[in-house]
Amino acid sequence: MPVIYTLCFLLFSSFAYSNNTLIFNRPADTPQSRYVIELTRLVYKNIGYDIKIIDFNYQSALVAANAGVLDGQLGRVDGASQQYPSLIKVDFPLLSFNLQFLSHCQTCSLLDAQSIVIQASHLAPKAYLGKQNYLGELIQVKSNSTQLNLLTQKKVSAALVIGFHIKEYREKLQKLGIFSTTLDKINLYHYLHEKHAHLVPRIMTSLIDLDKKGTVSMLKNKYGI
Repeated sequence: MPVIYTLCFLLFSSFAYSNNTLIFNRPADTPQSRYVIELTRLVYKNIGYDIKIIDFNYQSALVAANAGVLDGQLGRVDGASQQYPSLIKVDFPLLSFNLQFLSHCQTCSLLDAQSIVIQASHLAPKAYLGKQNYLGELIQVKSNSTQLNLLTQKKVSAALVIGFHIKEYREKLQKLGIFSTTLDKINLYHYLHEKHAHLVPRIMTSLIDLDKKGTVSMLKNKYGI
């Protein structure tokens, strides 16, 4: 379904939900996303709200959130508001992850790579490359598996990936002679559309309260984060 029709469908169907229910897209199923979903549910429950998680094309989720069709993003990196100005960051880091540089060359740096593949929907790799003034060929794909396939087949020099997305593949990558280097530690934040700006201070207070009570740490331990 084209993005414009999907947005229109959600715009009209959103009226079926209560004013106290906010709609977010379902992220890829990882321990990190399950942690964020459970924490977010608790945060909103504390302020008298509920959240609805729906299946939605991840590639266009930021566009939909910026347009107010989705009510925000469960978790995105710092700086998302620069590209999507209608989104407001709740300034409490939900979790941190490593940005990893994968290459067949153990001694090569990012700037040595003639070509790098990243996942198009992930903001962190693209932003990092911009800060480093990378001038090589940048290839953007839709999935982590496509990234790894291109790298293992040596169709690209390197890949820039989110650390926890390759956790299950680390041993296999090592056997294939692929080296991993941590480039940066990045925080993940909750974002709301500006129409919900009045909720931001309450969500922040709820997060701080859950953190003080040990709930945030408990959930991180639960999901092995």
